[in-house]
Amino acid sequence: MATVFDIGPLTWVKSEIDSSLERARASLAAFAVQPEDRKAIKAAQTHLHQASGAVQIVGLEGVSRFFEETERLVADLESGKVAGEPAAFEAAERATRAIGKYLAELLDGLPDQPLRLYPLYRELAAARGIKDATEADLYFPDLALSPPPREDPPTRLSAGELEAYVRGQRTRFQRGFLRWLETPADTDSIADMRAAVEGIESMQRVPAQRAFWWTAGAFYEALADGLLGPEPGVKQLCSRIEQQMRRVGEAGFAVPPRVMREALYWIARASGKQGAPTGERVRAAREAYALEGTLPPSEPQADQSQRVPVAAALRAQLAAAKDAWNKFSSGGQGALAAFEQHTSTIKDQAARLGSADLAALTREIAVVGAYLMANPGKIGEVVAMEVATALLLTESAIENYAALPADFERQVRIMLARLRAAAFGKQDPDAAQTLPLIDEMTRRAQEKLAMDGAIAEMQANLHKIEQTLDAYFRDPSKTAELGALEPVIHQIDGALKMLGEEEAGGALARCAEKIAGFARAAARPALADFEEVAHVLSGLGFYLDALRHGKADFSAAMRPIAPVAPEAASVATVADAAPSEPPAPVVDAPAGASLEAVTPDGATVEPDGTNITPPLEAPSADAQRLRDASDEAVDQELLAIFLEEAVGVLGDIEASLAKTRAHPAQPDELTTIRRAFHTLKGSGRMVGLTRLGEAAWAVEQVMNIWLQEERPAGEALFALIAHAHSAFADWVARLQSGAAQPDPQGIVEMAERLKRGEVAGLEPAAPEAPLESEPAAAPQASADTAPTDDGTVRIGAASISASLFAVFANEARLHLETLERELARMAADESFGMRDEFVRATHTLAGICGTVQLGPMHELGLALEGALLRLKRREAPMDAAERALAGESVQALKLMYAGVLERAAPGSARELIARLGAIRGEADTLVPRPDEGAGQQTLPAGLPQGPFETRNANLPTPAPASAQAAALYTVATPMEESAAAEAPTLESLEVEEIPLRRASAGSRTRSTHNCCRCSSKRPMSSRRR
Repeated sequence: MATVFDIGPLTWVKSEIDSSLERARASLAAFAVQPEDRKAIKAAQTHLHQASGAVQIVGLEGVSRFFEETERLVADLESGKVAGEPAAFEAAERATRAIGKYLAELLDGLPDQPLRLYPLYRELAAARGIKDATEADLYFPDLALSPPPREDPPTRLSAGELEAYVRGQRTRFQRGFLRWLETPADTDSIADMRAAVEGIESMQRVPAQRAFWWTAGAFYEALADGLLGPEPGVKQLCSRIEQQMRRVGEAGFAVPPRVMREALYWIARASGKQGAPTGERVRAAREAYALEGTLPPSEPQADQSQRVPVAAALRAQLAAAKDAWNKFSSGGQGALAAFEQHTSTIKDQAARLGSADLAALTREIAVVGAYLMANPGKIGEVVAMEVATALLLTESAIENYAALPADFERQVRIMLARLRAAAFGKQDPDAAQTLPLIDEMTRRAQEKLAMDGAIAEMQANLHKIEQTLDAYFRDPSKTAELGALEPVIHQIDGALKMLGEEEAGGALARCAEKIAGFARAAARPALADFEEVAHVLSGLGFYLDALRHGKADFSAAMRPIAPVAPEAASVATVADAAPSEPPAPVVDAPAGASLEAVTPDGATVEPDGTNITPPLEAPSADAQRLRDASDEAVDQELLAIFLEEAVGVLGDIEASLAKTRAHPAQPDELTTIRRAFHTLKGSGRMVGLTRLGEAAWAVEQVMNIWLQEERPAGEALFALIAHAHSAFADWVARLQSGAAQPDPQGIVEMAERLKRGEVAGLEPAAPEAPLESEPAAAPQASADTAPTDDGTVRIGAASISASLFAVFANEARLHLETLERELARMAADESFGMRDEFVRATHTLAGICGTVQLGPMHELGLALEGALLRLKRREAPMDAAERALAGESVQALKLMYAGVLERAAPGSARELIARLGAIRGEADTLVPRPDEGAGQQTLPAGLPQGPFETRNANLPTPAPASAQAAALYTVATPMEESAAAEAPTLESLEVEEIPLRRASAGSRTRSTHNCCRCSSKRPMSSRRR
């Protein structure tokens, strides 16, 4: 068990563990109230087991053992072996909280010492009637280590000699053991036991066996030296060693790890008694198995251990304060607020480290920070240097808080005098004193301020280059501005040479040559040249960021924006060439296929046996081609990697957004959010999700502006981040389930409005209002949307994640509103053609209904989409009968949606699907409506069975299954018509903006969508994926 635990894997699963523990507590509480509720106790066991498995994965053996005892108690409560009394439930509840607290302490920097859990562990065992629980149960040193090599080779004995030898050693051990039990002060008896185990150790050839007997020798040395007494645990270990001695010589004999751990536990206990251990073997065992720090501290040390998380938190705050001060000293006025906030926090916490001098130092730094907030004009070079020096002294003190130097009080006194003299003009004789340490810190502070000033200037110049090139890429006639970049590039080059950054200087020189070529070019330069400049500037931006924190690796900084491999680039090119309007409908599966529903995580939900939809005929060739197509060419091999990464990135955004809401003046979390969207942009482009990449890029641009101008975060920015996070989470869920991808234009427009400074009303853009009649509002999400105990929402037989259902409810409402608005437009003006928004909203609504396993809504949405696509192929607008049928379909979808909000499974709409399928996109007559008395469509329970709002008629009887089958898959591809159009030439199109920001791994600079969309006349199904 390493005392310095790698917290990385734990941070990945900590939230899941906490969630499982919380659910386990809730289930236990429910079972305590209603013992007859067996589901509750079973759920508690499941949640505990999930959390335990996560702990085992990260390698916390001691915590896993504590988990096992907790699970055993809950299992005994379930089986009735332990009476369901309040004390037992309270012990289990406290155990789950203790686990969460222990894991949190590990993340705060405390060492992995499971014995801190021993008092509660013993209580859990006692609740089960176990009386012999010992500390060694939770002691897990690293048994992969080994003792030092032996000096003499092992004794060689024949089989007969070995048996006699072992018998003699065992007799000697037993004789000594019995005498010691009678007279613990008899040192000769301890010597006999020690000599016996050393004799066994001398003839061991297997390293693992020799390691145990060598360790047993150290244990008896500690006993002989009086470092251990005749405690019950010591006596128990002696008995177990005697049992192992009985088995020496048996075939396949191996000492159980438990006995080895117990021996090392008592050696570790002996090492902490009466000063340093006196025996050579004890010292060697302590070093060989790294036993120092494996036990919880004694009471005087306990106070010191509680300061570990305080020091860890102070280090983080101080690092942020130093960064903010360096930015402020380099001209970033916005960083002063963050500095003042950080230093105030440090001042409040520093006293907990137990040093009055350190508390006084941090208090004075905070006073200076508050003073400069009120008087920012007072900052000067001397103040900047003295504050930086004081921060370095504070950093040194926090790192060594347990053993501060003898002259630390004098260091602080001199530093305070110099700080007050610089900031407030107060004269103090101590300000003229010098100390080597203070002088060295002053020198380091000067170097750091000079470095940060140079980097800040380079970053500002780099930003100017990026902005100029952005404008040039949008309008290549602006060559005059490119000429003005030469002195700016020269300044960056000079600073890099001054810092000795030759590699970065060489990359900048190549970039400068390209820019000069742009200025001289008579025609538009190649897109590849644009991208190369973007890659270089992107890498330089990352490199300058890294230089702020010390020596950086230029190759590593440039690696994330390396060019895409040829195969990946080909995939990406196809993605850009894909037409985006209208999107191809996605048919998830033939209706005759298995009715298993696919959940967002890829699992299947067994049907309840009800035959919802009869078997249908096989899809037509057109429909099959559409089903195989997508509006973007996605590399499926890379998609799985992308989805796994995206889930983690979205989690980072959510966590950082919560933190930056609490501390808007601190830029660190905004930087994390910016990098997260940067990653989504690059990764999305790499796998062919171009529209996702563009949406992420739009948000990243806004984040760049906020960070470059050091603006404090506000509600407008929070709204954009929250909306984008929600949209991307929905996007990832759709990709995981194979549903249709959404339209990201709302994110892009929202980001553009924020860039333009339009703060008011920053909400996702809504479509325009209807022309005349206002359609009835779509049903609002019910207030009763609380998930079940297991975090899911059940609609009929389907079980849906509560978070996914919340996204669906909001998205479906928006798309239904769009459908009604478009219908109102067409009703107001019969010549008004069908817009792409109508088709797109239908397409997306069908897709998300499939994602959440709402089969009837999904099927009706697909049928409506297919009909709209076929109608869109003809030039004439929809006639009255077609509009009425579309209106019926939309109203049916709306009523199904209202039922879903009330947890009612939607009924089938097979008759509507058949009538929609009869639309061929020509002048054919629609399928005649049945007689009025033919019956009504079965609607979800609790909904009105009256007429729809847009057509005063009841839904007719379902059509035969054969009609539905023929209609549902009679879908024409939108590519057939566009394939006949002649692609415009490159020269006839305007190049869209090619932003030059920092690109992520494998990403490409934003390219000319208009050019690419028209660059191929092949149907998507024939393109290489």
